[in-house]
Amino acid sequence: MTNLIYNVKIVNIFFIVFPFTSYVKLQEAFFSERNAAGSWTVIGYKAPGDAAGKTTNFTYVGASISGDEGTSEAAVAGAWTAANNVKLNDCGAGVNWTLDVSPSVATSSEAASLSFSATVANDDCLALTPNFGQIGK
Repeated sequence: MTNLIYNVKIVNIFFIVFPFTSYVKLQEAFFSERNAAGSWTVIGYKAPGDAAGKTTNFTYVGASISGDEGTSEAAVAGAWTAANNVKLNDCGAGVNWTLDVSPSVATSSEAASLSFSATVANDDCLALTPNFGQIGK
């Protein structure tokens, strides 16, 4: 049984951490050019799976950004989410990993910046991806 649990952890890291870090890198690159957060399409991000971002175990969804050509200078809640479609160990099915993006414009005393806030729904899901909240920091 230990091997099964270990393999589930590896799968979750592959399906959560890698897609998440790809998104963060693309969002940071886009922000450095436009000083705004961009929609998945605008920044060139494609979630794993089919065109709707669905795989056997996960569904990935990004927030709709309807601002100037798919960009936003305001905070974007749920900019990247991952929902496990099935129960994984003790982590129940549902949207369990969420990333919010907060761009800030430059002022006379501070440069423009982009910050991320990653949250995991509960400790059972956090056990599968213990470093999730540290990515992008």
